[in-house]
Amino acid sequence: MLSEKLCFLLDLLNTDNTEISRCAGCSPSNISRLKSGARLPPRTSPTISKLADGICAFADSSGTIELLCLVVGTGNSADIKKQLIEWLFDDRPPQLPRELSSIVKRDKAAVFGKKLDALMKLADVTNSRLSKALSIDASYISRFRRGERVPKAGSKLMFNISSALASKLIEQNKLGWLGELLSFGEPITEQNAASQIVRWLSSGIDSDVLAVRQLIECIKVCPSDFEGQIPEFEDIVTENVLNDVREVYKGSEGLRNAMVKFIGTAVRSGSRELWMYSDRDLQWLSGEYRPIWLSLINQCVKSGIKLKLIHNCEIKASELLSAINSWLPLYISGLIEPYYCIKKGGDRFVHTIFIDPDRGCVVSCCVKGFEDMCNYYYLTDDASISFHQSSFAMLLAESRSIMNYTLDQSRPDNILSAYTLDDSELIICEDRVVLNTLIEPKASFVFTQPQICRAFREYAEEILDK
Repeated sequence: MLSEKLCFLLDLLNTDNTEISRCAGCSPSNISRLKSGARLPPRTSPTISKLADGICAFADSSGTIELLCLVVGTGNSADIKKQLIEWLFDDRPPQLPRELSSIVKRDKAAVFGKKLDALMKLADVTNSRLSKALSIDASYISRFRRGERVPKAGSKLMFNISSALASKLIEQNKLGWLGELLSFGEPITEQNAASQIVRWLSSGIDSDVLAVRQLIECIKVCPSDFEGQIPEFEDIVTENVLNDVREVYKGSEGLRNAMVKFIGTAVRSGSRELWMYSDRDLQWLSGEYRPIWLSLINQCVKSGIKLKLIHNCEIKASELLSAINSWLPLYISGLIEPYYCIKKGGDRFVHTIFIDPDRGCVVSCCVKGFEDMCNYYYLTDDASISFHQSSFAMLLAESRSIMNYTLDQSRPDNILSAYTLDDSELIICEDRVVLNTLIEPKASFVFTQPQICRAFREYAEEILDK
């Protein structure tokens, strides 16, 4: 029950392992093991005490303490830690309180107001100056900052606020300070400052709808490559990396090193295809490693290597859309084939299979929650490659396409509704969603994954139909 309640609570508070571990002063992997049930410490243990302290500290700093009190059944925030621990260990299944919807709405507005206020102070912008830049009444900005109102997720106003503040911070050379405020662990650049502000302001506000809007905005100005945003491939894939003779790589850092050698070898040797599947979380691709990973995949595409990627069916639509958004210059190459596996992965084990059919594979299997400690095996013998090729082929047979990029803008069948946007056309069909660009080069993004299609429909209903 502890793992079930912890997953429920972190999802409700719209936070993750990294944020709670930072507040609790422990490793994200510790939170992961508690959520997966791999660890079941007693309620009086120091681990549970630190966990409760971290959750309470996060709720207090994010403005969701009232929501936390409501969930655990106490009206006294001074007594919240004790009540939280009792709630985590009682036998009752987690439930949404009846009063939850109004509390969540107020808390979201309060959190948004605090974040907007911090950004405006950092940018040295007054209500009047920001309202003029947005062509709206200054009283709107005032109500936003007081937590009385919040813009709709994915709305044009949310993006305009973020763009205006990003421009001011770029002018004042404050992107470093912005990075410290947002604390995403990713570098803030002139190119991504506005989108990162949107992401921060909108956390907890209909993330699927927001992700749709971000993708539409990105498609408008889609760059052809990542020039200037990622390190040079030659600086990453050195001779020392390629000559590494290890067969076993330890933990997440080992996986990162193994993938540099794996992709570097594929590029240098002229491989034709790479096949990739992993149902572990994406933390290993974040932070300082993210631009390295983009550089590796970018070089694959430049070298004409086709990539077949299988995602989990459990992954959220917002995460899939965010991944497509990040890799957009690569998707329009036509060399990336994204799929989602329709079979559920399960809660006990985590599997990783990366295959170069011509040369080798990187594979692992471990108990969920132990990804940072497990072994990743770099195998090059024919028998291992053949076995894991067969395994991947079975997964692919149980998978369906996520999206397709095409220069053919033929009209689809079974159209339910269509919307003309600034530079694109959104078409909602019974079994797919089509996003056509109306500027050169004209192209179509065809989405067939059910969760993504649902997110586009929600975006149309909440934003475009009003």
